[in-house]
Amino acid sequence: MTPAQIKRVKESYLELLPVHDEVAEAFYLGLFTAAPDTRRLFPKDMESQKDKFFQTMSLMVQFLNDQTILENVFGELGRNHKGYGVRVEHYDAVEDCLLTALAQKLGSSFTTEVREAWLQTYRVIVKTMKDAAA
Repeated sequence: MTPAQIKRVKESYLELLPVHDEVAEAFYLGLFTAAPDTRRLFPKDMESQKDKFFQTMSLMVQFLNDQTILENVFGELGRNHKGYGVRVEHYDAVEDCLLTALAQKLGSSFTTEVREAWLQTYRVIVKTMKDAAA
């Protein structure tokens, strides 16, 4: 990722903080619609899961510049997700739903450049998770 992309992710993340519950809600609604089989991977009460979602997003943004921490944190997350029953094809649905939720909540701030920066961020994280789970 370029420094400009990292900056775009961090700046847009700050815009999401006041509506983080809405971001998580939009993400999970989209995910369970696009990939209904993923619903079984989550608890019935999604409140704590929504908090985990945004905590994970916060870690992702905070440590974009630190490959070692990203590998440690998201490597473990990848291994855990494999144990939960997450399949490789779920990552594509998550990508689409994440970008859709970000677009909904950022509105006109979700420019092509911001979208690309988030896409690259997600793909770095997913590669780390998949490599660790393999």
